[in-house]
Amino acid sequence: MIQKGVLDRVTATNLGTVVSADHSAGVTQLLVDFLGDFDEAGGWLLLNDALLAYGGTDEDNSLILLASPLPADAVSGDEVQVLTATGEPRVSIEAHVMIDAGEESVPHTIHSALEGRLTEDMQPGSTVLVDTSTRMVVGRDNVSAQLDGNSVYNPYVTRRATVVSIPSGGTIWTTLTGWTESVTQGVTVEADGSLTIVYPGFYVTDVAPSFSGASTAGNRSARILINGAVAGYLSIPADANGSTDVPVRCSRVLAQGDNIVIQVNQSSGAALNVIGGSGISPNSLFRVSL
Repeated sequence: MIQKGVLDRVTATNLGTVVSADHSAGVTQLLVDFLGDFDEAGGWLLLNDALLAYGGTDEDNSLILLASPLPADAVSGDEVQVLTATGEPRVSIEAHVMIDAGEESVPHTIHSALEGRLTEDMQPGSTVLVDTSTRMVVGRDNVSAQLDGNSVYNPYVTRRATVVSIPSGGTIWTTLTGWTESVTQGVTVEADGSLTIVYPGFYVTDVAPSFSGASTAGNRSARILINGAVAGYLSIPADANGSTDVPVRCSRVLAQGDNIVIQVNQSSGAALNVIGGSGISPNSLFRVSL
């Protein structure tokens, strides 16, 4: 269940454990209190300012298996911090959210689409959306992105392609530049028919160009390009019963300035139309989360 809550604070906690016994320099195993934050396949850790590689863990005996001998003595209670591959501390970030007025705030994990958008610098009192079944923050609904004086939370585009002739050729891609019944808010529709992101977030893009049924030979294909790279693609045989719809979807975290292009091709052996009409050859883009 998705429910609104009030953000109390965001906390970042270093991941790791503590040494649970005294160790002399030269040992290659560390007895620790907790292994849950460590990768059983190995990685890097920090102990008493020493950057150390470890080759794995021994869950049964609560041991970290060092890749080289311990360079200096360690005593029980010394902190063992987990590091990323680049040597940065790994942290656990939690949002403490008050669901019902007057109750204590409860820690929630933060959806990956919101990473970097909920930080320790956040001011208390912001409204957030939480999934109460997973205890996860999945959105912020109080972000006011101004567009013509209106508050925009979920930018979107809906439209459908106009009729256009598509040449035959399995390697020839045609960009769809003509669109009609276009409704947009918070997304820039460029003159060439592409879409440019104004407000960053997690977006879903759908397109389903419909090819005429003038031929049943070959394949019908469509793809979604983001900044020139293929982000969604489908190629299917022509439908022998009539027109052929080619539905393609992609879901991505997009940044301001990212550009989305829709392209099609077909290999019937002759030119075919992408057809139009009410509800035919639709395209939509919408933000589902910050």
